[in-house]
Amino acid sequence: STAFIRMFCLVYKYYKPRFVELKLKVMKGASFNFMLLNFHSVIS
Repeated sequence: STAFIRMFCLVYKYYKPRFVELKLKVMKGASFNFMLLNFHSVIS
């Protein structure tokens, strides 16, 4: 149980920057899509 927690912490520390990067990419993509949607609704 303790070993599992330790392993989880290591994995978390290792992957956290990548998760943050991924989250930023997803958020950027989402805001871009949102802008496109607004743009289309303004045009039509």
